[in-house]
Amino acid sequence: MVINMKKAILKKYARLAARTGAAVQKGQPVVVYAAVDQSEFALLVVEEAYKAGASKVRLEWTSQPLTKLHFRHQSQKSLSVVSPWVEEREKEFCR
Repeated sequence: MVINMKKAILKKYARLAARTGAAVQKGQPVVVYAAVDQSEFALLVVEEAYKAGASKVRLEWTSQPLTKLHFRHQSQKSLSVVSPWVEEREKEFCR
């Protein structure tokens, strides 16, 4: 009972996030950034984005502990470089 209630609330929140927060429009590509420990909710947001008419949805997983490790161990120069493939991937969703 509690699990079903939680899922129902998460579905409503995902719908609100996709349709009102992000205002997903028909034919629009969408990028969702989500922490790895929020996979259930992230997948619901992706589903709602498609229901709202998104042409495609890319889900990018994030991890705060991993990001902290990158900041701690990479040089400032390394952190400031954007790989060409990353730039191209992001441009695809800006067209």
